[in-house]
Amino acid sequence: MNIATPWQVYAALGFTHHLKGGTDSLHKAIDYYHQALGLKSEDTFATEMLRTAFEEIGKEPLGHVL
Repeated sequence: MNIATPWQVYAALGFTHHLKGGTDSLHKAIDYYHQALGLKSEDTFATEMLRTAFEEIGKEPLGHVL
């Protein structure tokens, strides 16, 4: 049985929030991807998903500005 390492857990949590969508969930996903990359900077999955999350955040509507 393989046990997930802490960086894998953070990447998985990020992916879970990423799949939920919406601005709040994407911000949580970005935080978790950063934590995963802080533990294993060469993690290609977390790197790619972080890039994708940033792209999706850029496409979110800004809402009303007063």
